[in-house]
Amino acid sequence: FVRTMQMQGIEMYTAERDISVTDVTTQLGRKLRSATIPAGSIVLPNRQPEARLLSAMLEFDTAFTGEMMLEERESLLRGEGSRMYEDTAWNTTMLHGLDAWTVNSHIDRNLAPYRDEVTETGLKDVADAIGYIVNGEDDRSVGFAARAMESGISVRLLERATRLDGKGWPRGSVVVTKNDHRNYEGDLAAAVDHLASELGLTAQGFANGTGPGDLPDLGGRYFSRLVQPSIAFVSNGKVNPLDLGAMWHVMDTRLGIRHSQIDWGWLANFDLRRYNVIVLPDSWAPEISDAALSRLSTWVENGGTLIANGSSAAALSAADRKFTSARLLGDTFENSGEYDLALQREWLASQKSIPDDSQTWANTVPTDVSYPWSTDAKSPGKEQLEKLDDWQRIFMPRGAVLAARTDQQHWLTMGIEEQLPVLYRRPTVLMSNGSADVPVRFGVLSRIGQSRWNQMQTQSDNGSKARRIGWATLPDQYEIDLRMSGIVWPEAAQRLANTAYVTRERKGNGQVILFAYSPVFRGSTPGTGRLLLNALIYGPGLGSSQPIIP
Repeated sequence: FVRTMQMQGIEMYTAERDISVTDVTTQLGRKLRSATIPAGSIVLPNRQPEARLLSAMLEFDTAFTGEMMLEERESLLRGEGSRMYEDTAWNTTMLHGLDAWTVNSHIDRNLAPYRDEVTETGLKDVADAIGYIVNGEDDRSVGFAARAMESGISVRLLERATRLDGKGWPRGSVVVTKNDHRNYEGDLAAAVDHLASELGLTAQGFANGTGPGDLPDLGGRYFSRLVQPSIAFVSNGKVNPLDLGAMWHVMDTRLGIRHSQIDWGWLANFDLRRYNVIVLPDSWAPEISDAALSRLSTWVENGGTLIANGSSAAALSAADRKFTSARLLGDTFENSGEYDLALQREWLASQKSIPDDSQTWANTVPTDVSYPWSTDAKSPGKEQLEKLDDWQRIFMPRGAVLAARTDQQHWLTMGIEEQLPVLYRRPTVLMSNGSADVPVRFGVLSRIGQSRWNQMQTQSDNGSKARRIGWATLPDQYEIDLRMSGIVWPEAAQRLANTAYVTRERKGNGQVILFAYSPVFRGSTPGTGRLLLNALIYGPGLGSSQPIIP
């Protein structure tokens, strides 16, 4: 993000200390009367020579006239499709997965001109080290792991945050231990130093592998040994060259490791055993033959990691193919309650507290149990849901940024915050009944204040707390935010809320990872791009029980 701003000649400053500001707008459109900009934040004032360019890159919403909006909606209703050629949203902070505010006042104190941070790269604290660790919050750590494995170095991944030698390390940190290299021919420290320096990273040596208290220890279950990926992208045929090209660019520039390409037409006859990761890019019209699907299914069940984007993910999710338990929204209405129940279980599992602890320790059976969603919410029938979906489908977004919530315990979300902006512009809508993990789901749930909640209940026609959005029930006293930037018609917002952006499912000894839309659109979405990096490099070691060893 900083490099992009610098290339455009944008003036940037750093907050030297906490700065109190008023009249703030968040990326979710929340208006804050006052807020505090944390020390160290980057401040980009709009009073500068490139002010118009800065606004175009960073404004949360591009203004559209009422006349244009009316024309767009009329075109959709007439069945002529969208009048938009490009996306309706393009916010640089959102595409990079960065939190940002718009402050409607000039800040002129406690600022210093931005200077590139000078960090020590390479290997630190080598004396008495039993291993070396790289911070997993930096996306370059995935490239470090990939290049290390390609050069013959064994790599482990920290799956839960810990402390080593008094220093905290987040989940997703990459670890190289001396014990794993007792037969390593060469200078391990020099090799780690070279790789870290090459990527501009710091590899920290540590002499004690014991985490304090209940934190993970080296050698325990949370230091998983990775398997070197051998990656192939499916190409040619009707593969979307933009999606393939963006992922190819990621391989060359962000990972720097080798990969192969397989012709789409060869899938049914090609020996896939030389690869343990295969990627099906988005396609103009995916036509996966029964023979090719059977070959892919056998390969996955033997330990392969299959990744599919957009329409290719939709083709694998089709109910009649029975390739994965993930389904397209339109194939779930007959069992909508099953999908709603899976959503509520996921919601409960993400909570940080027990609603009423006294009931757990009571000797008598409680007569009134509180649930986080309304038990009197009537589920619409299949016919009603199908009718609703046919109508909502008309208004699907043409390139909007949507807010998504992430499962912070899933390995696919390592290096990603709880809230993730997602660029979305295709009709694929994925669902899971609980058989497939949903590491990223559209919509961010936020609690409604008690006074406003009481007011909402008072204004309700029947006084019921029951609230539904399409197929899904909302937890009591919560609302869901979805649109961050761009045109999201209310019909489309209801259709997309609580659906899956990413699903991951075990299939035999392997796994299937589906993206509803490309995570690396034009190579300009590093925020969601980290998901792809994790899937490519960490998939064989973390998601497969017996990965294929090419």
